[in-house]
Amino acid sequence: MYFINAEDVKGPGSIEAWQDDLRLAKSSLGIPKTHGLSEFIHDVYLDCRELEG
Repeated sequence: MYFINAEDVKGPGSIEAWQDDLRLAKSSLGIPKTHGLSEFIHDVYLDCRELEG
């Protein structure tokens, strides 16, 4: 689960920004784009602006 627009922690402001960072992180860790567990991995993005009441 990834949070977007979490201004209090200066997190990424968009899904695209997260995806760019995740691509870099996975590449640095040597995690291939697809592997045996790929079908069980889901990226969920939660917009913090929608959680504010």
